[in-house]
Amino acid sequence: MKILMREELKEVKTGKIRVKELVERKLKLNPEEVLVIDRRRNHLLTPDEVVDDDSEVEVRMVISGG
Repeated sequence: MKILMREELKEVKTGKIRVKELVERKLKLNPEEVLVIDRRRNHLLTPDEVVDDDSEVEVRMVISGG
């Protein structure tokens, strides 16, 4: 799987995995602080969707202000 994070490209072997597990276990990030985008379909992925080694995703940090 190819993962783009902060203009850095990573390749990770995961097999089939849910987006939430990818973010929490493989990337060690809080799933409430990121958006995961399917780069091929330009589609926002939900935490319960499944991705695999052929996927290309982009992880963007969520920024809020008040």
